[in-house]
Amino acid sequence: MKVAGNDTKIRTITIEEDASQIDVTLWRELAEKEFQVGDFLRISHTLLNEWQGRRALNSTRNTSVEV
Repeated sequence: MKVAGNDTKIRTITIEEDASQIDVTLWRELAEKEFQVGDFLRISHTLLNEWQGRRALNSTRNTSVEV
């Protein structure tokens, strides 16, 4: 994806807990992290948005993801 004319990596993962799901879009270096199905993740500092009636989280420059 191009952002401000620069190639920028993005990746969307779906996280689930107690049968509830939400998509998390990871930007830049976070998009390159490796995760496996079943990993327990601790994700901090995201932004909640809603698009086409669906809620999702987006990473920010302050987001951290720990397995």
